[in-house]
Amino acid sequence: MVIKQLGLSGRAFEKECGLANGSFSSIGNGVGADKLNKILVRYPQISADWLLTGKGDMIREVKKQPPNNDDSRPNEPIATPEIPIADADAETAAGEFPSAGYCNGEGVNVRAEGNADAEIVDVLGENTAIQVMALENEWYQIELNGQTAYISAPLVTLGEAPRGDNTRYAKVTGRDVQTYGTPAEDDVRETKLERNSVVKVLRSMNGYAHVVYNKSLQCYIKEDSVEFITKEEYDSALAG
Repeated sequence: MVIKQLGLSGRAFEKECGLANGSFSSIGNGVGADKLNKILVRYPQISADWLLTGKGDMIREVKKQPPNNDDSRPNEPIATPEIPIADADAETAAGEFPSAGYCNGEGVNVRAEGNADAEIVDVLGENTAIQVMALENEWYQIELNGQTAYISAPLVTLGEAPRGDNTRYAKVTGRDVQTYGTPAEDDVRETKLERNSVVKVLRSMNGYAHVVYNKSLQCYIKEDSVEFITKEEYDSALAG
């Protein structure tokens, strides 16, 4: 089941993808083009064929592409091979933790505990390097800013990242900046960001930025509504 692999409840999955309440339970009756696009934009590692037909592998692997010089990437998702849970268990038994690892998807939720209902304490971008401390019931225990946190195991690949992550930081310059569920003008969300709010930018595409607000809320905003700042400025603003 896709939500088990992602470490989410059905409602949490709907919120992450910008779907209406109850959309997840109706997926078995068919996935329309709009619903399919929202799921794949949020979770590009999920196979479209699997969503449409239920056949083949749920998690797909596509050829990696080098990053563009402007730190943005086209809408074609970039996925990395998964480490099967059985293999991760074998590594644990062999005493190979702690281990280097990295996020293999964009917008990976980091939780306070190893379950899908636990508080989201941060969101990490694709290829973000992490220190994996242990495997507990299909959740990797990691060390994040000196604190223990957890990521659903299918969203982590053990080893060194193939390239650096594109995470940047920004400050909102406009007033009541509109947020979107996907990089599309008609996919409006209720939330608006106040001027001088700070966000983590995971990716830029087609004039939109995929951002994380308050370390937990993922959304898209128009890139011309922010100015980029340093990580130190971002951390200072959050602490203040």
